[in-house]
Amino acid sequence: MRVLDLFCGMGGWSIPFIEDGDEVWGIDIKDYDYPGKLILGDIRELDGYGFWDMDLIIGSPPCTEFSIAKEFGKYGKRGKRDLEKGLGLIAEFDRFIEEAKPRYWAMENVSNLEQWWPSPPIWRFKISIGGRRTLWGNISIPLSPEFKINRGMAIGREKRRQWKEQGKTDIRDLAKRAMIPYPIARFIADTVKNLI
Repeated sequence: MRVLDLFCGMGGWSIPFIEDGDEVWGIDIKDYDYPGKLILGDIRELDGYGFWDMDLIIGSPPCTEFSIAKEFGKYGKRGKRDLEKGLGLIAEFDRFIEEAKPRYWAMENVSNLEQWWPSPPIWRFKISIGGRRTLWGNISIPLSPEFKINRGMAIGREKRRQWKEQGKTDIRDLAKRAMIPYPIARFIADTVKNLI
């Protein structure tokens, strides 16, 4: 199976496919220790036509501009949303999918995006007490299990420790790229493999 992970970050979506021995590529503007084959680049400067042979394209465009955390900011101060910026990256994901025409595709983001993005989601899931996420795409999701993820999207201590050992100084970069919890990524991987 050939998989492309857009806005791949640390590879949360990619890990189950890599474990299964699939050919997995990721695209991001920065290397966050992505575990697959990485294409460093800006999706706004890439066309999807060159990725016409992908079985699945999945991705998580940055959610900062749609997250409820943006409304409250640090210490309860309201942050200013830049919807044009956020929706621009979502539109680029959409454009890329239209050009590549993969057999299956899915885009994950915070549920709050539903206010601004007109397409209906295929799945909603909870990752923590207040963390609700939504998946858009063309994958037929069966009746799904209830996921109870305690750590939510937080970056684990292990990843922070690895970055420190590697001498990476800006640990804050890890917090900028939340990681999809493994049970959710595994569920999607298994669902897609059952469809192919």
